[in-house]
Amino acid sequence: MFSMSLLAAGALALQTSAFLVPLEVSRDAGIAQMDQEMKHQVVELDCPQCPFAGSDGDGSVWIQGDDSVKIHLELDITDDDQFLQINGQPVYPPPRTLVPVALKAPEIRTSDQSQSQPLRLGYALEVLPAMTEVSDVALTPIQLTVLDLEGVSVNVETVKIDLMQSWGHMHIARVTRLPYAESPGANVCTTSICRLRAIIASRLRKMVQSAKAHAGQAKTWIKNTCSGWKHPKADAEHKDHVNAEHIENMNAEPKDCMKPHRRLHHGHHGHGRFRHFVEQTVHFFVLPAIFGVIGGLLACALGMLVGQALASLLNRRSRRDHVSQISETVVEADEKDALMESGEMPPQYEHVDIVVVEQK
Repeated sequence: MFSMSLLAAGALALQTSAFLVPLEVSRDAGIAQMDQEMKHQVVELDCPQCPFAGSDGDGSVWIQGDDSVKIHLELDITDDDQFLQINGQPVYPPPRTLVPVALKAPEIRTSDQSQSQPLRLGYALEVLPAMTEVSDVALTPIQLTVLDLEGVSVNVETVKIDLMQSWGHMHIARVTRLPYAESPGANVCTTSICRLRAIIASRLRKMVQSAKAHAGQAKTWIKNTCSGWKHPKADAEHKDHVNAEHIENMNAEPKDCMKPHRRLHHGHHGHGRFRHFVEQTVHFFVLPAIFGVIGGLLACALGMLVGQALASLLNRRSRRDHVSQISETVVEADEKDALMESGEMPPQYEHVDIVVVEQK
């Protein structure tokens, strides 16, 4: 009986160990796969109406058929965690050149999985403002919109890449797709140039709306400054004097915050709020404006002084050159006169008639 128990316990132990090993292996494999996906991802964009770039004896030709076509994109993070690459070309951070990065991508025909040669992409790359919820961690959304293949307009989805940067490392946090119908100019444009203009106009419009929203928030903050500050805690000796009406008036609307309270025992609280509002306004608006004006005047005065100093130096130098030129001219004239006076007079010649004497 005891031996049977030992055998049963051994069998259970063997089964337990047999289950533990695959769990560890699967967890490590999942971590490795997640790390690989954060460094490399493949995106294939469906393009049902795109022609396939085939080839014949003379070269490449466009083959228009019923087969669906996909545009093959590979997203990679470089080994040094510094750049995001699309099909081997670094696109973020943007290179410091006026010439845009030349992207190429092959087509894949779904019927037979045949792949074309790499084709030049016309695209729009939008880098949206980074979101920093946690310190030293930034999430930068990047949108890639393919507009054409070798000049042929295509209607495909927009690829949105959420790029996470933290402590000197870069990772691909998430890759999503935005429908083509939500792309700017999708319903009105028939060319890639038109869609590019629509994307730029949409981005500028969103920037203006964001600026207006921030301005509205600042305006609301200014209006609600006097009502946003809570009533200071009353001292022990004043607690009995604070009635319900006083507490209700403390939560008054912003438009009534500057009005005096009715039948209050502590009239100095309204003046305290107003004084705080004035102090905040002076501290955040008036003083910076005054300092800015003073700084501008000082910069202008300093610029005028420097300009006058340079002008005076140039004038002095030009006068010096002019005086030296005059002195050189006078010296040359004096030397010439002295030489003419000290030298002997040249011989003078007289006209003599020629007389011919004949010899006898």
